[in-house]
Amino acid sequence: MFAHVLTVALVALLSASPVLAHMTMASPVPFGNPTTSPLNSDGSNYPCQIVGSASTFYADSASSANNTMALGATQTLSFHGSAVHGGGSCQLALTKDLQPSASTSWQVILSIEGGCPTTDGSGPSTYDYTIPDSIAPGKYVFAWTWISKLSGAPEYYMNCAPVTITGKAAKRDAIEARDGSASSSSSSSSALPNLFVANLASINSCKTTTSTDPVYPDPGPNLLKPSKMTTNFQPPSGTDCFPLGASSNSSSGSGSGTGSGSGSGSGSSSVGAGSASSAGPVVASSSKATSVAAPATTLTTRTKSASSSATGTANGTATATGGVFVTVSTGAPGATGASKTASGTTPSTTPASAVSPASAAPKASGSASSSGSGGGLSGACTTEGMFNCIGGTRFQQCASGTWTALQAMPAGTKCQDGQSTTLWARSEINSAKRLRRARRL
Repeated sequence: MFAHVLTVALVALLSASPVLAHMTMASPVPFGNPTTSPLNSDGSNYPCQIVGSASTFYADSASSANNTMALGATQTLSFHGSAVHGGGSCQLALTKDLQPSASTSWQVILSIEGGCPTTDGSGPSTYDYTIPDSIAPGKYVFAWTWISKLSGAPEYYMNCAPVTITGKAAKRDAIEARDGSASSSSSSSSALPNLFVANLASINSCKTTTSTDPVYPDPGPNLLKPSKMTTNFQPPSGTDCFPLGASSNSSSGSGSGTGSGSGSGSGSSSVGAGSASSAGPVVASSSKATSVAAPATTLTTRTKSASSSATGTANGTATATGGVFVTVSTGAPGATGASKTASGTTPSTTPASAVSPASAAPKASGSASSSGSGGGLSGACTTEGMFNCIGGTRFQQCASGTWTALQAMPAGTKCQDGQSTTLWARSEINSAKRLRRARRL
């Protein structure tokens, strides 16, 4: 009898385990009942893990009722599942197309390179964010995408949710939402790039590499690198890493902008804006993760752990540590702030001037390359993923053995002139003021 009961229990456990094998988005509430699997490698269920007809799949009034978001108010991205696959990189995006298809354009409101959906590998983290305050109120489709770090083959996960965005909250709520973070500002729609899409054969030829933390070719003005694990940042191969039929990585749609940005936690973090190196322009070591940037989307991480109940946290989660928010926004500088932890200790921030950018890697070689129009290179190249920066304002990349066409840097940013394995960009506007604010903290 005991053996029979044990057998039944084991069968039940094993049959339930695939449900938690990977990850699905819990909040906002997604369309339908998404599986924990990545999208089909042929791209047949892109976007949103669509099943059946679009009109039926996207007609999900139950999910829509749970996903009302006020501009400037804190929203939470959370997950179901347990197999975080060593983290990886994620994006959050919006579209006004209420029945997205393979050719739909999106607006990326946040890119997370490394540390998503977990910052420490122990289990899924939760991420707090705000909708940019210049997004027009109305109905949207929200997308979360994830490229896992540790998997048998390159994968692409995507869950979508219907959301209704409303006007800003009351003044009192807005003040509370901004406490410890930079104030919000607007930017043009061109500042928000199109969604990064890879590893789907029918959509494009873009590929990522397993055991790496993918670096987005255009992460947009709001970029986070919160990982406390060993990172291995690598760019993708291919030059068409966007939705089907898009001629560039530019997005379209109504509404755009940047919100406020801050992180909370303790520990040390070394972050470079858009850099594939662990070294960067800002190093923070404190019990308060300082926001040293122009305004950007608010994002705080909280990591679930077995010890969370022992530490007495109110929501059963432990505050993630070491997160630093990085942005290349062109807006006016916001007030630098930090979210207090229980210890309330004062942060110690190393000035940006004391940290050198990542050293340039050996230059790509190959006699087949030649100077093209406008100072760019053309023809064959030998170092895959190598960037070539022209005058700090334009860049190209060695992809699939050939130099790509020159692309303009986002407004208000500069790349590091010459060839390197990282396209290090930074905001040129009011950097001295932001540095003084960081020192005063």
